[in-house]
This record gives sequence, C-alpha cells and structure tokens, in this order.
Amino acid sequence: MFEGLTEGLSNIGAAAGEAVQQAQQQAAAAAGAAANAAQGAISEAQTAVANASAAAAGAANGAVAQAQQAAQQAAAQAGAAAQGALGQANQAMDAARSAANDMAQNALAQANNALTDASQQAGAAAQNALAQAQSAVNTAQNQAKAIADGALAAATGALENAMATAEQAAQSAIDNAMGMVDNAMGMLEDGVGNALAAANNAIDQAQEQLRDAATNALQQARSAVIDNARGALGQVAAALDALPTSFPNLPVDFPASDCPYVNRLRDELARRAAQANNALGNAVGALNDIAGPMLDQASNALDQANGLADQALGAMDDAMGALDQAQATANGAAQQALGAARTAVQQAQQAVREQAGAAIAQAKDAVNGMKQQAQDAAQGAIGDAMAAVDSAQQQAGDAAGQAIAGAQAAAAQAQQQVNQAAQQGLAQANQAAQQAQQALSGAAQGALNNAQNAAQAAATQAGDAAQGAIASAQSSIGQASAAAGQAAQGAVGAAQSAVAGAAGAMGNAAQSLGNLFG
Repeated sequence: MFEGLTEGLSNIGAAAGEAVQQAQQQAAAAAGAAANAAQGAISEAQTAVANASAAAAGAANGAVAQAQQAAQQAAAQAGAAAQGALGQANQAMDAARSAANDMAQNALAQANNALTDASQQAGAAAQNALAQAQSAVNTAQNQAKAIADGALAAATGALENAMATAEQAAQSAIDNAMGMVDNAMGMLEDGVGNALAAANNAIDQAQEQLRDAATNALQQARSAVIDNARGALGQVAAALDALPTSFPNLPVDFPASDCPYVNRLRDELARRAAQANNALGNAVGALNDIAGPMLDQASNALDQANGLADQALGAMDDAMGALDQAQATANGAAQQALGAARTAVQQAQQAVREQAGAAIAQAKDAVNGMKQQAQDAAQGAIGDAMAAVDSAQQQAGDAAGQAIAGAQAAAAQAQQQVNQAAQQGLAQANQAAQQAQQALSGAAQGALNNAQNAAQAAATQAGDAAQGAIASAQSSIGQASAAAGQAAQGAVGAAQSAVAGAAGAMGNAAQSLGNLFG
C-alpha cells in the first residue's frame, strides 16, 4: 500500500511536466501560426494601401495632364477663332476703305466733269452744272461716310464676337480643367478609402486570428495541466484514504504455561504488536501532516498558474486594444491627409478661377479701350475727310464762281486745286483709317495674347497645385500605413510575449509539483 502511494506521488511531477511540455509546444505553435497570419495580413494590408495609393496617384496625374492639355487646346482654339475674326474685321475695313475711295474718286471725277462742263458754258448753265457737281459731291460724301460707318460697325461687331468667343472658350477650358481636377481628387479619395478599408479588414482578421489562437492555446494548456495535476492528486488522496488506521488485533493472549520460554515468547509478541500499532499510528499522522500541506501547495501553485494565464489573456487584450487605437490613429491621419489635400486643391482651383477671371476682365477692358480709341480715331479721320471735301467743295464753288465771272483759265486752275485738295483729303482719310485699323488690330492681338497667356498660366498653376496635393496625400497615406504596421507589429510581439509568459508560468507550476512529489 505504501509503495502504491509513493508511486502515485512520484507520477504527479512526470504527468504535469509532460502535460506542460505539450501545452507549451501547442501554445508556441499556435502563437507562431497566429503571428505569421498577423504578419501576412499586415503585409497584405500595407501592400494594398501602397498599390491603391499608386493607382489613385497615377489616375489623378493622368487626369491633371488631360486637364492641362484640354485647357491649352481650348486656349489655342480660342486664339485661332479670335485671329479669324480679326482677319475678317481687317478685310471688312479694307473693303470699306476701298469702296469709300472708289466712291470718292467717282465723285471727284463727276465733279471734274461737271466743272469742265460748267467752265465751257456760261450763265445759268454753269450755275446748274456747279449745283449738280456740289450735289454729286455731297451724295458721294454721304455714301462714303455711310460705308465707312458700316465698315467700322462691322469691324467692331466682329471684334466683340471674337472677344466673346475667346472668353467663352477660355471659361469652358477652365471649367473642364477644374472638372478633371475634381474627378482626379474623387478617384484619389475612392482609392485611398478602398485601401484603408482593405487594410482595416486585414488587420481585424489578423487580430481575430491572433486572439483566437492565443486564447485556445492558453486554455488547452491550462486545462491539460490542471486536469493531469487534479488526476494525480486524486490518486494520492485515494491512496491516503485507503490506508488503515490500525493493524488487526493480534492474538497475544496465550494460555498460561509453566514454561518460562513460552511466557517469554508471549510477552515478546505482545510487545511487538503494541510497537507495530504505535508505528502505524505515527506513519498515518505523519502522512496526513505532510501530504495535506503538500496537496494544498500543489493546489495553490495550480491556482497561481491559472491566474497567470488569466493575466496573459488580459495582456493580450490590452495589446489588441493598443492595436485598435493605433489603427484608429492611422485612419484618422489618412482622413486628415485627404482633407488637407482636398482643401489645397479647392484653394488652388479658386485661385486659378480668380486669376483667369481677372486676366479675362483686363483683356476685355484693354480691348474695349483700344476699340473706343480706334472708333474715335476713325470718326475723327472721317470727319477730317468730310471737312476736307467740304472745304474743297467750297473752294470749288468759289473757284467756279470766279471762273464763270472771269475766265476759263481761272476755272481750270480752281478745278486743279479742287482735285489736289480732294486727293489730299482722301489720302489723309485713308492714312487715318489705316492707323485706326492697325491700332485696333494691335490692341485686339495684345488682348488675345494676354488671354491665352493667362489661360495657360492658370492651367499650369492648377496642374502644379493638383500635383502637390497628390504628392502630399501619398506621403500622408504612406506614413499612416507605416504607423499602422508598426502598431500591429508591437501588438503581435506583446501577444507572443504574453503567451510565452503564461506557458512559462505553467511550466513553473508543473516543476513545483514535480519537486513536491518527486
């Protein structure tokens, strides 16, 4: 019976040690598998974030490049349309000036013919011819003025249409560029949002796998150690319960004999039976005094191991909470980066719109000012021409009267003077009209150049601002992904350390059991 008790006590350490080794191996394998799964999930999440960020940045850069190209094409088309309108206006002014010159030449020819006829006639016929010549000159003068005014109005209308076309084209190009930039920002936000969602999902799955694996490993190890230890302790308790409290009563009362040897044998047997009973009582007491505290110590050690396992699970929960906080911080940083990029792009768009609007307004003011100057110069030239014709007509009338009163020679001289004065007036009118036309064309060309330069500068500024915002968003996303990866690495390390600490605590408890009962 004592040999069975000793064997049961010695088997406690071996069974507990074997159970703890198995539990430690299972816990280490589960922790390694969970750590590998977490590492893979974190790497996949970081790769997904990097791929999504690169794809969104490429799409945004392509959209910005298309927007810049569209703005430049629109500016070039607006410039070509304005150039065509200016060409048509110049042609209309050239045609009007040529028609006015032809009309004036015809009127002068008619006046010369009338003056020639008047110089050859006398009296009332000469006066009638002079009146007809003056009427013809007035008619030609009115026709030339009307043609010049019509040509000037046509040129002004053509220039206004060209400016309106250029303004509409520039505004449409700016709107298209801003729309493409908005689409690029939307694509960037969608790509980053999808990448963050994939990363968060992967990290959540890694957390769940790590928590489940560590929890299962600790629970299996704790159950195995406790069950084996309880089983061994139950065997010891059963062995203790099976011990007898005393030997059976020995037959020490022998019949009295007269033989001294028989009496001595009877006394010796009685003494040895009493010693055996006393030794058995002492052994039972000693076993109860030693095994009881040893069982209590073993139970306390198992309770401590169980508490350490609970602490390990609590540490793993704290690590998971830290990982959740790091994940939330990374998501917040990514959202802030997107907000900053969106604000920067909106500010750049607003600045581009304001600068483009100011440039277009300046161009319109410059063109309107030069147009007014050209109109004033043309009206002044037409007025000077009309005054020159009126003066020539007056001189012709005076010369004709003197010719009629005096002689044909005076009439011929007056006719020559009229022709010279009319030719000078026409030359001055043509020169003034050409100067006005050149000034108007130069002003319109300068305004178109300014508008094109402003549109190209606005497109370039919008592209640069969008590129800067995209680069800033990529950098912020990379930093957030790195922070989330580092936090996840720290949480995995903390969980592995907690599992290793719990397994070590169970090993210590099993070693304590082995030392007690070995």
